[in-house]
Amino acid sequence: MNPLLSGDGADVYVEALDSLTINVLDIDTALIANSGTGGTVEALCTGAVSRGGTPVFGGGTPEYITLPQDENFGDIDIQIPSGSGLSVAEDPYVAGGRIYSIILKVYASSAYTASATSRHVTTWPDLALNAGDYLGFHVDGSGGGAAGSDVRTTIVFGYS
Repeated sequence: MNPLLSGDGADVYVEALDSLTINVLDIDTALIANSGTGGTVEALCTGAVSRGGTPVFGGGTPEYITLPQDENFGDIDIQIPSGSGLSVAEDPYVAGGRIYSIILKVYASSAYTASATSRHVTTWPDLALNAGDYLGFHVDGSGGGAAGSDVRTTIVFGYS
């Protein structure tokens, strides 16, 4: 993926044609802010499993991967002392199927000087996929400037 981030991102998915186990995910990602308004620019890179069908990407902007509620967790309960002035941005439930989430942030100078950051992540998920399952990937950005992002994912697997 190499999208110009503009608030709606890019979505990619691939189907498992046979039963297999993902042994290693190797993710290399970068964010480059090439102009700005003097603020933070960020990219969110996520990967997830969609069991038995193509991933659903939300109908709004941005179109994140929509994940089902994980049946192993109950409702989210947040306790904030009254009068504290604190708030919590929350997901409506604990989602199942997420493999990784990486957030990259850089400062986009109003002087139009380029700024960049990158991350390299390797994980060993030992993740079993059945034929007909999908891997879905999403990258999206927000913030005060034009930015580009690059995400490379290498998948090492064995047949189950």
